[in-house]
Amino acid sequence: MQETINMHQFFKGYADGLFDSKGQLKILKLEDCPPAESLKERLPRHFSEFVGCLPFKHYSHPRAGYLNMSTMMPEMSLKPDLGPKMCFSYGGGEELGLDSVTNLQYALSDRVNVLLHTFAIHGETESEGAVWDVFKRQDIPKLEEFLRKHSWEFRHISPLQQMVHPVHEKSFYLTVEHKRNLKEEYDTTKYLKFLALGQRSSASVKN
Repeated sequence: MQETINMHQFFKGYADGLFDSKGQLKILKLEDCPPAESLKERLPRHFSEFVGCLPFKHYSHPRAGYLNMSTMMPEMSLKPDLGPKMCFSYGGGEELGLDSVTNLQYALSDRVNVLLHTFAIHGETESEGAVWDVFKRQDIPKLEEFLRKHSWEFRHISPLQQMVHPVHEKSFYLTVEHKRNLKEEYDTTKYLKFLALGQRSSASVKN
């Protein structure tokens, strides 16, 4: 579900928390930031610090990685938007069993994630990092079938009027119970990745 607030309200909520009419902490996320211009042009200092954090720079450097295929494309070609981008997220909801703000999605290319900051707001247990579930590529058909079969269970979280593709929609979040049922029904395998502050990780289909 999308919500329109200004940038000041969003970052004030990052520090103080934003609550709904029931007193529940809202789950909010600002991704693909900056949206139009590149990070290097808009925030050059942040760009330099980010590049300095990257591992295996001959693969991952967005401008000078000589093994990064995107850097070899002609200047006049239509290049894919591979970032770097910043993402800010916060909030949680015990009532729905949610402890994350990233829904199930495909990673269409290799990626590097760097966790730069964590912050505990009032009433929250201090967080030390991010946890991802990464599913095996060969289990994707099973995952898609599970989501189509159980899509009605997500209506209170992801009120889709029509579902075209269960993963590309990026509207499903798998709770602990969903992941348990997925394992029992389809015998899927997933890998748990924990990213602590300052660490780097690479991820394909993640939750």
